[in-house]
Amino acid sequence: MTEAGTETYLVNRIREEVENYDLRLIVFSVLYRVGFARNDLTAQEQQKLEVIQMYPHFKMGEIWGEITGQLGSEGVRPTEDDAHWMATSL
Repeated sequence: MTEAGTETYLVNRIREEVENYDLRLIVFSVLYRVGFARNDLTAQEQQKLEVIQMYPHFKMGEIWGEITGQLGSEGVRPTEDDAHWMATSL
């Protein structure tokens, strides 16, 4: 394999691995440790940082959505109070 072919192969392997791996938690963790400073950032960059900072809340929403979907697919219907609690938790 040529050097260019090896590099292309490695780049493709890395791309495949990254696509299969959720990096949101790692990005949030790093920024949580170093701080979410918004100095010298454009409005668009500040908006992206705000979304990253909200990751734990979004992740909880994903988890609740999966739970609700799984219960629905198994035919389990929550009581009215539980359904309201789950909806407001999302």
